[in-house]
Formats: sequence, structure tokens, C-alpha cells
Amino acid sequence: MENCGERLNPLRHYKTALGLKAERTHIVSTNNPSSIEQNQTLHVQFPSLGAHDVVVPGTSRLTFDLSVESDDADYTIVENISRSLVKKIVVSLESVEIFSLSDADVLLNYCDLWKTTNSRKDAIMEGINSALTKKRLRYTNGSNPEIAVKTFKKKFCIPLDFELLNSHAPFFQKALSDRLAYDFEIASYSDIIKSSDPESTLSITNICLEYDVVSSSELARVIRDQYQNKCVIYYEKILRHAKVARNASDTRWNINLSSPSRSLKGILILCKKVEDRFDKKSEEFFNPEITKCEISIEGKPNQLFSNGIQPYHHYEMTRGFLGGGKCNVYPTIDSICKNTFNTDMRLDDYLTTKYGLFLDCRSSDDNVLHGSGRRVDSSSDGISILIEKEKQDPQNLDVYVYVFFDAQMNIESGRLKDVIY
Repeated sequence: MENCGERLNPLRHYKTALGLKAERTHIVSTNNPSSIEQNQTLHVQFPSLGAHDVVVPGTSRLTFDLSVESDDADYTIVENISRSLVKKIVVSLESVEIFSLSDADVLLNYCDLWKTTNSRKDAIMEGINSALTKKRLRYTNGSNPEIAVKTFKKKFCIPLDFELLNSHAPFFQKALSDRLAYDFEIASYSDIIKSSDPESTLSITNICLEYDVVSSSELARVIRDQYQNKCVIYYEKILRHAKVARNASDTRWNINLSSPSRSLKGILILCKKVEDRFDKKSEEFFNPEITKCEISIEGKPNQLFSNGIQPYHHYEMTRGFLGGGKCNVYPTIDSICKNTFNTDMRLDDYLTTKYGLFLDCRSSDDNVLHGSGRRVDSSSDGISILIEKEKQDPQNLDVYVYVFFDAQMNIESGRLKDVIY
């Protein structure tokens, strides 16, 4: 038979028959504690739920009411409050740490800059739209604001976007002996509020864990069988390797890492100006004007690029990793967005106020592939990065170095067996 193409295929059909019939419910569970203050750690634990209840991937989030108390009538807060509010994230199974990220606010703010334009516009509950956030924080009953302000009021959220809840089978806590938990280290008020009043404070209340559950005995049975046998969860482990003080007037930086890994995905270098509390810019990143970057891995020079990484390589290499916004729920869409340049990050913005340098150690920039990173065995030689840059006007900088690994957790007999990376 001749090839009819997609549109004229006689077997073409859009729908898939025999869809799952199950009750789907959106759960809003008040957390204990239901409020938190600056520099404290918020503990969030997933409940067991019913015998046949599984969590729908990509629906989990932490919601809360946010308000500001300040004598400064013109106060505002930093952009993307959902990311800026959390300094450190720890994910654990029965107190065994499987993911830990320090300076999470800096990294996740940067990753969110690479989302699509529409996804950033619609991220009202995350507080990405700073102008709308300012109006929402001033909302009072009886006022007549625009409809988006009246709809969302002072409700914000923190996405729970760890891969176990996003990119794998529906999460089934009842079948696991280990309880899934998050710990969030909350930032200080001075890192969030931009105000002339040094006594300004945040009120974070009515903290709730929200997610969708589907109740299905058959679906629950299949997932329980997976947990009882051998279940592998692939995820991305991120290490904030260093936060070092540098000056923009320097012309050479040296960065050394000793992080053995079975699959090193890459290294992300971010620079931020050291600012006072009145000029915090959570979504602004400094371009140190790097002229050349040379990398040695396990004593072997000229790695990744035979003649060193040149300035015109920076954007395309970083976009190859972050260009889809790092969506764990729909990786195919993430790939399409990257390959079609459907991102809010434009080249001129990248080179001025949204700069970051990703050193890609994978054999392919396909983000769906797991385990394609560089194997690094030696902890003594490790990785050495020599950066040559322009001499700029003196400016104190904080330089953040994040290392990305392919990792996996192995579950057997309903328990976490080990974590490999």
C-alpha cells in the first residue's frame, strides 16, 4: 500500500479507546505548621491518602497567603516570589536525603527566565509578574481592582516540581513504607522586601499542600507492584558547589571542582551583583564578559572545546540545556520549545541582564536522555576551569557554581534502597 501520509492515513484516529474511569479530586490539605517566619525551615510531609489514591503528576504545589507589613507605603517585593522565598530545598524519603539544593532561589529564578513568554505571563500565583504582584499585595475587600487581582488576591504558591511527583508514574504514598517530605529554608525578609522601612516584615500564613488524586484500584495495584519489585526513579541531582566573592575588575578566575560522578551533565556559572536591601533584583544576572574559558577534566586539557570556549558559544550552549524552561512534566514539549526558540529569553537580554554560562558535559543536548553525561572518576584531579574576562568597572560580585548530575533512586519492596549518581 502506498504511504498516505499522516492526514490521509485510513487508520488515523485521534482518540484512544477504553479510557480509565476513576474519581479525580483536588485535595487542599492544611499544613502543620500553617505559618512560617524568616530563616525558619518549613517541613511538608505527604499524607498516605486512601488505599487506591494516587497523585496526578505535575499537580503538586504549596499554596499560602502572603502579606507585607511596612511603614513604607511604596514597598514592593522581588520578582518570582515562589522561587525567591526559598533559600534551600531538601527532599527526603523517611529522613533519607535524596535531593538537596542550597541557594535554590538564585538557580531556580534563572531557570524560570527560560520559560516561554506565555507561561511566564500566566505564572500569577508564582509572583513572576511583579507589577501584578504589587497590586495583589495591596488588595482589600470592597475595592474594585482588575479581575486578575480580585481572582488571586494574596494567594501564592511554590511548585513541588521534583521528578518523583512530575515525570514518573503517579506517586502512590500508600505503597511506600518511606514517607516523602520536603524541607524549605525560608529567606530573610530583607532578601524579599524592597522598602525604606528596615522593620518591614512578611506574613506567610494558611500554608496548604495541594494536589490532584485519582482513585483507581487497578491503577494503584500496578504502581504498588512496581514499588514492590524494582522501581527506578530517574532525576537530576544538583549541587551548589560554591558561592565565591569576586570583583568585576578581575581578569582571571579559577574554579576547581572535585565531584566524582557516573554522569556529569554540566556546570552552570551565575554572577550577581552584591546589592543592598533596597535594590534587590532576583531576576537580574551579571555578564562578566568572559573572553575565553578553558576546561581540564581529570588532568586532560582542552576539554569540551579544543581551543577554549569563545563568547559566541555561550548562548547556544546554555540554551541547549535550559531553552525549554526545564519542564519535567512534558519533556517532549520542553524539547519542542527549545528547538523552536519558543522561550522568553532573547539573545540581547541574555547578553546584558540575564547572563549565565552552562558548560555542557553531555554527549547530546537532548534533555530526555538520562546518563549521557561525562564520567568523572578522579577526585584528586577533578575539573579545573580557567576563565579569562574583560577588565570591567569595580563591582563586588557573588559567583555561584552549580553542578548537575544524572541520578537515580532505586526502590525495592516498597522501600528506598539507594541513590546513585
